[in-house]
Amino acid sequence: MLTILSMIALFSGFTGESVSFAERADAIWSNPAGRAMHYMGSELRALGLYQDGNLDFGVDLSAGIFGLGYRSGDSTGTFTAGLGLPLGKRLRLGAAYFLGEQRFWRFGLQANPFNWMALGGTLETGDTLGATVGLGFRPFTDRVTVFSDLSYKAGLRDLKAGIGVEPVSGVLLYASYTQPFDATVDPRWGGGVELSFGNVKLRGFGLSYAQNQLGAGIDLSFSFPKYPGIKFTKPGPEIVEWTPQGRSEEPQAKGFSLAEIDFSMKKTKTFYDLLCEIRELGDRKNIKGLLLDFREANISLYQMEEVRKELKGLKEKGLKIIAFSEGYSIGSYYLASIADKIILVPTGEIGLTGLYSTKLTIKGTLNKLGIEPEFYRVGEYKAAYELFENSEASKEDREQTKAYLASIYDEVLGAIERDRGIARADFESYMNERIFITADTAYALGLVDTCCYALELDSLLKLEFGSRVERSKFSKLSDEPKEVPRAWVDEDKGEQTIGLSEIALVIAEGDIVTGKSSTNPVPIPLLGGKQMGSTTIAELLQKIKDDKKAKAVVFRINSGGGSALASEIINRALTELASVKPVIVSMGGVAGSGGYYIAAPGAKIFADATTVTGSIGILGGKFVSKGLYDKLGINMEAVKLYPHSDMFSDLRPFDEKESELMQKLMDQGYSEFVSRVAEGRKMTFEQVDSVARGRIWSGTDGVIVGLVDKVGGLMDALAEARKMAKLPENCKVAVYPKPKPMFDLEKAMDGALIDLGDLPSWLDENILYLMPYRIEVPVD
Repeated sequence: MLTILSMIALFSGFTGESVSFAERADAIWSNPAGRAMHYMGSELRALGLYQDGNLDFGVDLSAGIFGLGYRSGDSTGTFTAGLGLPLGKRLRLGAAYFLGEQRFWRFGLQANPFNWMALGGTLETGDTLGATVGLGFRPFTDRVTVFSDLSYKAGLRDLKAGIGVEPVSGVLLYASYTQPFDATVDPRWGGGVELSFGNVKLRGFGLSYAQNQLGAGIDLSFSFPKYPGIKFTKPGPEIVEWTPQGRSEEPQAKGFSLAEIDFSMKKTKTFYDLLCEIRELGDRKNIKGLLLDFREANISLYQMEEVRKELKGLKEKGLKIIAFSEGYSIGSYYLASIADKIILVPTGEIGLTGLYSTKLTIKGTLNKLGIEPEFYRVGEYKAAYELFENSEASKEDREQTKAYLASIYDEVLGAIERDRGIARADFESYMNERIFITADTAYALGLVDTCCYALELDSLLKLEFGSRVERSKFSKLSDEPKEVPRAWVDEDKGEQTIGLSEIALVIAEGDIVTGKSSTNPVPIPLLGGKQMGSTTIAELLQKIKDDKKAKAVVFRINSGGGSALASEIINRALTELASVKPVIVSMGGVAGSGGYYIAAPGAKIFADATTVTGSIGILGGKFVSKGLYDKLGINMEAVKLYPHSDMFSDLRPFDEKESELMQKLMDQGYSEFVSRVAEGRKMTFEQVDSVARGRIWSGTDGVIVGLVDKVGGLMDALAEARKMAKLPENCKVAVYPKPKPMFDLEKAMDGALIDLGDLPSWLDENILYLMPYRIEVPVD
């Protein structure tokens, strides 16, 4: 009867494996370093071996980089547990402990100096040291493998050689021959066939051992992800259908929480997830096209811009893009214009009413209420001041808004001209003269390529991609199982490491406030929505600074500012972080005023062409509510010992000295703001001041005036972070802050669905870096 160790040695031979490339469950017993090759997912295997009138069995479990196994064959059987660690995509280390009648460690190493070559070796402890080295290579294709292993234990023990051939996907034939160096020991041979069907693999084998006795065995394996298996029918080309529906959240949100436990049935996808999934479509060989369905579509302009860039990348990889809608606006047409073919229903139309910005002023309302605003500012373009002090938009505000809208038109109409071939002058004439364009006219003008109803889409897609075309939903793709790679080195992936390096993606979104970050459901501009707390962000940045795994940081900003104090706290925390690690700033829809203040320390700043940025200015003051109290019959009096104790009381206006002090504070705050920007951007005070004064800029114009380094989105910022930190393409991206629940049952049961403590802290502050508006262009 074979000993357990002999059985293990034989098993690695008759399965056609070598210590140079054994992986997953096979690596548990031969080379633990192979646990780190294609380690994602899990594999469960049960096997039986009949020899010398005895039936032995075993079971193995591979989960991630860890592996467990058991073999019968002696009085106690043998258990093993081990793990493998990837050191890049071409080098792996591993260790496993064996517990049975004999106890020992086995250490392993695998390397792939070339895609077609595998090297491996193991070192075994115990009463007698043992070692095995192996070489595998694939001379022509990854479906043919030739290998040889040499083992040593108290002298050279044996030399094994073998070959594996996969004539069709999922069918592997293999054979091996082992020649002992001891002349008294018979040579051994093994061979068999392996059949893979999706998540199941069946293997049968035969072998010879001492005195030319024969044995046979079988094993059954289950794997997630699935094996590259037998396909009985060749799948047709696949078309992915996607509706750009709703603004994708930048940070991931939870839904329902009780006692710190999240009960959400499904986690929402972030905007970063969306961009990654779009990019991955180009790496799937079966996907030939993307259908953009604009029915019920709605997406923010800056996200549309970044999605459009990813779609362009798909076209460069050979995917065809088809756009379909019952009607297009200028926003949805901007995104659709990247498509190879634009389809409109015969009764639909294209509405080209254009873009515009609305201005809100509440001075008239305050007058009627008896509330007197007393605000001071630095920067004639600082329009937040006008929200309270003016009855209509100022000349300067109209000027900067028109300049911003003109920059948006440059991006939108330029992209349509570049990708659709419609001259800007022609498109502008359609906007000015036609406005609403019927399907027939749109076809005649070349705005669309064809007209059809939704029920006719399948026929049209078959004409475009072939009669066997299949449609699938974009939202379901991430749930589809992937295959275990066949290649030793996956060229589509970068360096694989576990826990060694990552990029920290910090989402800084909402009005900037002191204290903790929060979300308030009050649907009132500047009061409700997300608040970015300086304490939360500063503590997070310190944590990332101390985290050795985080090699670079992308600071993603979506904020129109808020508290001057909170902005300064975040700016200082980011400056400290930037002194030890590369910090790349990515601006989303808006990064102005305090939102730009916190961006200034970045080594490089990326902004979308349509980003609202700048607004480097300051305002501060208070509301005098005495008139309101008088109207309501309320009498309030201030009792004080010193003349200025009630300076910020809403019962009286500032006196002359206090007014002078407020303007002085504004001047000092503005000077500090400009100095912080000059420090971060390596500009002079005068250079920053010339483009500051509270003026907003688009991302494109921001590059021209020196406030932005490059027009680009989140993926461009991440690429720059990888470059600066010298990280591989597929290094982990850790998103911060971690999601918090949108609805907390404990708070609700306490009667605090809306907590006044969650209202923006800047309501109690008197110095603000704040923008009064956000400009977004929806798709619908």
